[in-house]
Amino acid sequence: MTDFLNFHDWVSEAAKANRPEVIEGVLPAILAVASVEEIRALTRNLGYMADKNFSDDVLSALFSRLAPTEMGAMRFMTSRLKDQDLSRVHMDMFLSHLGEAAGACLLNCLYSGEYELAQRILRDYPSEFPLEVITVRGIHVKDYEVECRGDAMSGFQGPADIKNCFEMLLDTTVVAPSSDGSNLALYWMADADKQKHSLECLSGHFDGEIPVLSGNVLSSPELALALTEARDAQVHFKDIYSHFPVWVHTSEVSSYEGLIAFRSEVQTSWGAKDPQTIVGLAQYGQLRVSDFPVRYGNEVQTGIKALNAVDVGLVTDLPEWEHNLYHRYLEHFVPDFTLLGLEKRPGMTLALIPLDALSQIEISPVSTGSLSTALAFVEDLFPLDVLINRQIQDRDFPSRCEKKVLFSATGAIGLLNTLAGSPHKESLYEMFPKQMIQDAFSFANFHVSTQALIDLDKRYGWKPEAPDSRGFVEMDIKRIQELFDAGYELWADDARTVRRPIKFKQYPDHGLPILQLLKMGGSVHGQVLPTIEVALRNITRRDSAIFEKAYLQYLGPIEVAKVARTPGDWSTFMAIFSQDEKQTALELIPTKRREEFFAGDLGL
Repeated sequence: MTDFLNFHDWVSEAAKANRPEVIEGVLPAILAVASVEEIRALTRNLGYMADKNFSDDVLSALFSRLAPTEMGAMRFMTSRLKDQDLSRVHMDMFLSHLGEAAGACLLNCLYSGEYELAQRILRDYPSEFPLEVITVRGIHVKDYEVECRGDAMSGFQGPADIKNCFEMLLDTTVVAPSSDGSNLALYWMADADKQKHSLECLSGHFDGEIPVLSGNVLSSPELALALTEARDAQVHFKDIYSHFPVWVHTSEVSSYEGLIAFRSEVQTSWGAKDPQTIVGLAQYGQLRVSDFPVRYGNEVQTGIKALNAVDVGLVTDLPEWEHNLYHRYLEHFVPDFTLLGLEKRPGMTLALIPLDALSQIEISPVSTGSLSTALAFVEDLFPLDVLINRQIQDRDFPSRCEKKVLFSATGAIGLLNTLAGSPHKESLYEMFPKQMIQDAFSFANFHVSTQALIDLDKRYGWKPEAPDSRGFVEMDIKRIQELFDAGYELWADDARTVRRPIKFKQYPDHGLPILQLLKMGGSVHGQVLPTIEVALRNITRRDSAIFEKAYLQYLGPIEVAKVARTPGDWSTFMAIFSQDEKQTALELIPTKRREEFFAGDLGL
């Protein structure tokens, strides 16, 4: 037995060293002398190596002569489902040895979004189904743990795969119901946290016309009809296609049972201690002079300083979890602009109406082209988040459906930054009182994003009034570059005579950021602007005089040429200006230096 164990160690070490030729030489010798019990033990031990990241040649050498155990096959499959980068060259070899591990492996496939693999296992191992789920310290099928239960579905090829995976879980010929009639395998999968990747990939929205309902006549009805057809064709998921989106005449909202009306709303909260929530901004004139308690002590904050949070979007009168659920459903049909509440149709309300209501509504003529578009969209539509919440709503699991958040800001600075970062900012700015934006900017000063600085300048002509209490503004090179590219000015006065002191977070190793800063009306904090004579002298003495070089480039060739006198001065002049720049001061350049200029112009 000792010799046998040594042989096993040799095989393991050869595998780790990527030496398939050693394995191929050792295994036949082992099989020739080992007993049945020893071979069984070796097979079992090698099975625990099936999930390692060995080369395909090593796996072939290990398992072509000594077939993997069910556990070995299961470990190989699980490792490949968890890590898409691992080789699947020998997938067929291991699939054919799953045996009683087939049920657990099928669930691993479904939990990973590998629908085609699950189909193959179901086809190859019919006697293992329907499988029975056991929940003891996790989820098991027979003696095999389902290890992918906490993973996101990342292996699917499209919405159809996700739908098919869930359908297979609901198929009682595949998964047997538990004793209480529930489907434990589905509940493990129906978890919004595990399905974040899937939900992101299913977030596309309908590009066609949303139906319009007025006088009980439904215009552009194609989407509603397509959803009805999808619902009627479903075996397992009828209830997830429950409503259709519609713009309904506001006076008729109460006429339809089960209608869910959405409205646009700006909601703010104020104060750090027991925040006060305000709907709408009509009261801002009062809010801006109101005091709100801070979190600790007896101090207060006044007006915009006390702004805690800002949220913009669509709201309903439903409880939060139910609102989130129907909001998520609506997200499949309308663009972000509409979800923000920015689409305005006078006299109309955006709503969801139960599909069953179509039987009481008059349908206007159908466009064949629009119906084809709607049917194509619905074919790929799978409101997974609705399914998740429908399935777990009546159990002990929390109902978690996170609606898409398109505008949520914290504090005055966050408000300005979020506005600047939104693709819909032009419309969003109109939702806030101008005074509120101005107050936020006065409070924030330079502590907003670069884009916010640029936007507020272009939109309102506003710039920060003064540097902070330190007497300077700190910026990085990237921000200076972006401000310069946008044509931003940093002058501290309208007459453009007072420069704004800027401190680099990291001093540049080249002159371009300094030149850009000077052109914008800024100055380098702590750096006195020298005379041209001093700048020329400093550059002659030390070539690393980055600031002086940038300053002379800012002043321009004519001003420098007027002052240059010594050979060193002119050497600096010739070095820091381009040929085109030197051309403008040609009459001021000494004859010898002109010859140097023309030689450079000719490439000599």
